[in-house]
Amino acid sequence: MHRTRRVMLKLISFTALLTVSFLGAGAQAESPLKRRPARTELATGDQFSLRIGEGGSIWVLGGLEGYQAGLWPQYDVAPGTPTRMPEMTGAVSVSIGQFHSLALLANGTVQAWGANFYGCFGTGSTDSPKERVQVARLTDVVSIAASSGYSLAVRKDGTVFAWGLNSSGQLGDGTTQQSLAPVQVVGLTDVVAVSAGNAHSLALKADGTVWAWGNNQWGALGDGTTQQRTTPVQVAGLTDVVAIAGGGLSSMAVRADGTVWGWGANQSNILGDNSVNQLLATRVVGVEGVKTVAVDGIHVLALKHDGTVWSWGDNTQGLRGNGTQGLITPPSQVPGLRDVKAVAVSLGGGSLALERDGTLWGWGLNFTGALGTGSDRQRLPTQIAGLTRASDVDAGYGHSVAVRTDGSVWTWGSSQWGFDAVPEQATPAPKTDIQGVAKVAIGESHTLALKKDGTVWAWGYGYMGQLGNGEPIDFSLTPLRAQGLTDVVAVAAGNQHSLALKQDGTVWGWGTNYSGQVGDGTYMDQYTPVQVPGLDQVVSIRASWDTSIALRSDGTVWLWGGMYGTGEPYQVEGLDHIVAIETDTGTLDAYLAVGSDGTIWEWTEQGPYIPAALHALPPLSGVVGLVKNTNSYVALRTDGTVWTVGRNWGGELGIPWLESTENWVRVPGVTGVVSVAGAHGRVHALRANGTALTWGFNLYGQVGSGVSPLHLRPTRVPLSRWW
Repeated sequence: MHRTRRVMLKLISFTALLTVSFLGAGAQAESPLKRRPARTELATGDQFSLRIGEGGSIWVLGGLEGYQAGLWPQYDVAPGTPTRMPEMTGAVSVSIGQFHSLALLANGTVQAWGANFYGCFGTGSTDSPKERVQVARLTDVVSIAASSGYSLAVRKDGTVFAWGLNSSGQLGDGTTQQSLAPVQVVGLTDVVAVSAGNAHSLALKADGTVWAWGNNQWGALGDGTTQQRTTPVQVAGLTDVVAIAGGGLSSMAVRADGTVWGWGANQSNILGDNSVNQLLATRVVGVEGVKTVAVDGIHVLALKHDGTVWSWGDNTQGLRGNGTQGLITPPSQVPGLRDVKAVAVSLGGGSLALERDGTLWGWGLNFTGALGTGSDRQRLPTQIAGLTRASDVDAGYGHSVAVRTDGSVWTWGSSQWGFDAVPEQATPAPKTDIQGVAKVAIGESHTLALKKDGTVWAWGYGYMGQLGNGEPIDFSLTPLRAQGLTDVVAVAAGNQHSLALKQDGTVWGWGTNYSGQVGDGTYMDQYTPVQVPGLDQVVSIRASWDTSIALRSDGTVWLWGGMYGTGEPYQVEGLDHIVAIETDTGTLDAYLAVGSDGTIWEWTEQGPYIPAALHALPPLSGVVGLVKNTNSYVALRTDGTVWTVGRNWGGELGIPWLESTENWVRVPGVTGVVSVAGAHGRVHALRANGTALTWGFNLYGQVGSGVSPLHLRPTRVPLSRWW
């Protein structure tokens, strides 16, 4: 009986062999692409990255809001270090869009989380629950892609479904109407993979052809036209494709022979031919033997079959990984990487490579921790590297400035905000073209320096007259004198306007004036300082985005500009006996005031002659200085200690183990402080001994701890086998 069974098996095998042999060249054997579903175990976005680990777990690197990164409710604020996503198992593929993320599970269902703009969750509504949700009516999925407000999915039967934003026809259903639930893409079958750019979609069929639909302004559909398509069209002249990638306004494909082809917008020369754009697929010269590619619209990573990684395109943030910045050159190998099995790149400025032994490498800008190296935030107070004998310090969005007792100015952070340094400098460096400075103030894109002789100097962007030099100027790295100002005792900088307080208690303003923030009663930009009429006996000034506020010696607070566009100062009703004022660095119309009784008030604009909508913060006595960082507050007390309250997004509370607090908590180990400054999630505390402490967000090195978030070469994520 066993012998009979063996004979039967041999006959069956021989019959199968004959069947295959005689099928000939026209046989429809199963495509290798169908046996290898297009799945992504590594993805990176603007704020965080995702990596699939053992058992289908998902690990999150970086991030801010816990719900955005998929960590809620266990984490209201993302820790920033590699963290396992709670209650997630069975994941086989991940994708990160602009607002949301997707995970494909082994059972063929799809989960979504983040912000449900345009219905990109696919649940049938635009409600945005903080927890992960399952995409409605979608099963047997084998491939996914998340993009800017919309999503794509391939089912096992080769059909494609899409949902969310559809302004350019990127859902492929023949309309431009958004869909809150999955709809089938018209006319597509036998699809094995999908990818998406900003507003166009790509599909790879089992026969190696590529199909595209959606926005085609720059030729991203590859059909030889710039005509928008609401249903799929075949990418012309492209066959034998094994991998596709959409990014920004461009598309890329890898053929079976290992060549790379690109079409669409040629930003940063990612197509490699120095053209403006390409309406048809064009081969990228200088790279071959490629297995797959990742593209973000301005930069490309290519993973070769030999496990090496090659890059080309934009290099502003060191994305080439070869130790250089700013050069756009032909494809070159990323040094030090070998036996890589997955790559990812994001518009946030970072790249990731996963080796087969589980080692993860990151390079570029570690924006909000998406590279997982921990360099994007300083969670414990640390001394600003190399800064001694400091007498003043201020914080802006992208850089920081300090003054030493000898009148010298020191800067660090990103040079695009107006100082001469490498693009990201994590350690203070001297600004040698100005001396004799007493105080500094940083606006959104310019810096003011008050000299000891009472004159004011400025550098940075000046196209709205904010430098005060008498004429608009695009940019000046060299400090320019604000004309006609003497006897100044304090300065303040807004988004594109500037203020000065003179010794006689008058206030002067210049720069952009669309909301009346200069305070001269007009709405005309002022290129030289003009006096704010009717305001005297002022002892303190502050400036926010488009608003100016002043504290008078009688304890009253005055405001001009802002959302109500008042071109002349008016008294803020309901505030009196005030001893200190501050503006919110993260919003446009929120302000702080400290009363003589220690009450801390926060208020928003209500307009002239209307009582302010006052909100009292938790009580704290002896406050002499305040900082607000969008979601947190920092207070300096008369005893030199620093206290904090709010949420701990990027370490701005200075207490790493604290996610948030509703009551004031003392920042441990911080004493002897005489002033505090902060902006956009970071804090500087100047001590009486001339040193300065710092903590919080370090997106451009502006914390000044000496640790740079910019990695010009691959840097190992400092946790081995954390998945």
